[in-house]
Amino acid sequence: SKMAPLDVQNNLQTLKRQQLRARRRWRMLYDVIRGKRCSINEVSVRRFTTFGLLHTAKIRSYNNADVDSTISTKTNTVTSILKDINSNGLKSEIIKPDTNGKEPDADTNGKESDADTNGKESDADTNGKESEADTNGKESDADTNGKESDTDTNGKESDVSSGNTAESKTEDFCWFRYTASVAGGQSQFDIRQLTKAPDIEDILGFNNTGNVCVWPSEEVLTYYLLKHKEKFSQKTVCELGGGMTCLAGVAVAIATDASKVLLTDGNEQSADNVQEIITRNVKQFCDTEVHSSILRWDRRQSVGDLEGKFDYVICADCFFFDEYREDLVHTIYSCLKPKGEAIMFAPTRGATFQSFMDLCKDKFTMTRTENYDDTVWKLHQRYKSKGEEIYDENLHYPVMLHLIKKEEL
Repeated sequence: SKMAPLDVQNNLQTLKRQQLRARRRWRMLYDVIRGKRCSINEVSVRRFTTFGLLHTAKIRSYNNADVDSTISTKTNTVTSILKDINSNGLKSEIIKPDTNGKEPDADTNGKESDADTNGKESDADTNGKESEADTNGKESDADTNGKESDTDTNGKESDVSSGNTAESKTEDFCWFRYTASVAGGQSQFDIRQLTKAPDIEDILGFNNTGNVCVWPSEEVLTYYLLKHKEKFSQKTVCELGGGMTCLAGVAVAIATDASKVLLTDGNEQSADNVQEIITRNVKQFCDTEVHSSILRWDRRQSVGDLEGKFDYVICADCFFFDEYREDLVHTIYSCLKPKGEAIMFAPTRGATFQSFMDLCKDKFTMTRTENYDDTVWKLHQRYKSKGEEIYDENLHYPVMLHLIKKEEL
């Protein structure tokens, strides 16, 4: 047989290297979650973590000497001002439970952490875990020298695993207050993130990557939906695979006039946490009906009462596991009404994005878009210029996939 052209060979070799590197990184993260490594901080983590559309503060240690904090006697909140940010998207503040372990009520006049002009953020989860994803799953993007490289803007290393945080050592979570200022509107909502390491039972039960952090694709999905919130007026919306926060779905529930929003994940721990978030924000949903549910994708089973119920399905970074891709296609198709739409974001990660599209072609009309927002595109170009050691678009840049359900034959 004839040898393939040189450029084709080079592309194949590049793809193989990306897949091999990605599998290695996923194994590192998996080892951390299973307890074979005591902390993600034992490895060097890729510096790129966010597009800056969503600001979250990584807590090194919560001492009065470390942060400028103000305490509201009305809500008993502690605002952590760790850095200045001029955000074009979302802001957050750390919320501390009161002495009885109760969470404070949302205070619409509460102070938010400011944002810098680049919208940069520290890592999102309070265990200091931040990771990138691979061609078959989400993983820490780590080298083998074992040196820690994930530091805050002052060069201080994350030291949350010591337990010296805004919560007591017995607390398993921390609350973040987000302020969304997008498309001329402003919304505020509280998000609860787990701080304890996931249990092995959670890993064995179902995919647990959503418990690690808020991934960049979820950040971009949230930003995009808020910029196009008019789409969801009096519509039913379901988020699939939303992890422990279902951040995009929560934003839709609060900032739009959707009639119903269902927040789902296949991991029980994630679904429980999402229910806590719903309870916390219930007063802000107004007339929107909001629920959470455990929903595991399975092409061999029906989706029950969810069959044909939704105008929109939203989903972020869910194409990575080979064994679930066909199940996800089935679940999306089953949940959507006739001519219903799915809005999805995910990095290409080698062939995983295209593999998902190949499975969709018989059931959906598809549109793949790389440049879907001027702000995100400019940030993408800026980070891309820094080189793959910091930003690898194959792993980091979320591509948009828009699906419209075809009529049944």
